Amino acid sequence: MTGWVCCFLALFAMGCSTEVKVSQYASQPAQQAQASEASKPQVELVIDGGTYVPNVKDRVQIDWHEQLTLREALLSTGKVKMKEDGAGIASVVDVGLDSKTRWSVMLNDKELTARQSFDSVISLNDKITVYAKKLDVGTSGATEPSVTLTIDGGDALNEISNSYLIPWKQSDTLAGVFAEFDLVKLSEDKTRIVQFGKHELDDKYKLSLKVNGEKVQHKDVLNMTINANDHIVLELKPKTSS
Repeated sequence: MTGWVCCFLALFAMGCSTEVKVSQYASQPAQQAQASEASKPQVELVIDGGTYVPNVKDRVQIDWHEQLTLREALLSTGKVKMKEDGAGIASVVDVGLDSKTRWSVMLNDKELTARQSFDSVISLNDKITVYAKKLDVGTSGATEPSVTLTIDGGDALNEISNSYLIPWKQSDTLAGVFAEFDLVKLSEDKTRIVQFGKHELDDKYKLSLKVNGEKVQHKDVLNMTINANDHIVLELKPKTSS
């Protein structure tokens, strides 16, 4: 009887030892994968909205490989959208800028000035910075008052959906804000929005406005006074949608 007990204990110990070894071997591929992931060559992208867009700041690690272009690196983050013509940045983390400001790029502390620069092949040790640049360089470093304009095109016009920061002036109205925004065209008497980008506001589209979450519908809406830091939402949808 004692012999059977000893045999059973020996088999049990062997089973435990085998289980530990299998567990160790099974964990090795996962550990190797983690080590491989950590050892991938990367470059860093710094996003800095500066004083004009102070809430837009980030650091992103980008996997690097030979022949990686600056354009590919920026788009791979999912945070940077290029303009349709590929000549510049349209928005960063869904924040676009007005016509007096633009998103600029520095590569190794040198600002890009040519479209071809976005197709430059970057090296492993290159430094990439995306930042908000004011075109009127004579301004002070203080944060300028602004309003946020969000365009909501819904599913049908998703390509126009974006958010923009627009300079605000004392006693500004909705019409005044839209006048600073290149994509919105007002009627000659400044009482109606007649076009947004390539989309004319004819019988095919309906337009609604919200200011700080509240829908505004009164007839003289474009003369409504807007305050600094207000959030304006412009919804543009086909009239067939509910």
